[in-house]
Amino acid sequence: MKQKIKFEDTVYLFDATFYNFIVTDIKKHFETTLNRQFNSVELFDLISYLALDLGITESSPTSQVIWLHDKETSELMFSQPNNFKADLDGKAFRNEIGEFLMASVSTENLVPLNQLFLEVLQMTLESDEVKRIALIGDYKSYGKDIFNLLDAEILKKKEVVLFNMGDVNLQEGVRGEILAYPLMQALGIRADDLNE
Repeated sequence: MKQKIKFEDTVYLFDATFYNFIVTDIKKHFETTLNRQFNSVELFDLISYLALDLGITESSPTSQVIWLHDKETSELMFSQPNNFKADLDGKAFRNEIGEFLMASVSTENLVPLNQLFLEVLQMTLESDEVKRIALIGDYKSYGKDIFNLLDAEILKKKEVVLFNMGDVNLQEGVRGEILAYPLMQALGIRADDLNE
């Protein structure tokens, strides 16, 4: 029997390995291009920017941010806060947009990370509480498996948004948003920087 997990209205599902790869790549690219150092990603700012891209503007119901990682990965790269156990798991933050509950789930090396991502996604899709799901995952690796879970009936009931780098062919009923923009904002890269 599957264990029943209570989810919130909005769930952000992060593949931490994919996130670390993208953050490292973007930071390195812009530091080389603009010839200056950038601070770490302010994680609470990033999540707020993602919420705005989802269309959440003020005092939304509580959201849930779930970080999925393998046993060897204990923290997020170039991000603050960053440690799964000490800083993120079981913690929360609140701002003018709403309250965000943080959780981290490790594979404990029992299953591959992509399988854990798909299993947790399946649980959110089956949950009556969840109305909106934001996905930050390795679509090139297991994107087809994600889309296989998103049938037309589910997409009538739930809004699914893929935050990607612009290289994903979306299926009907799934919205795409560019992950680079909120990441750049959270790193402190301004529009003026891009015009230099």
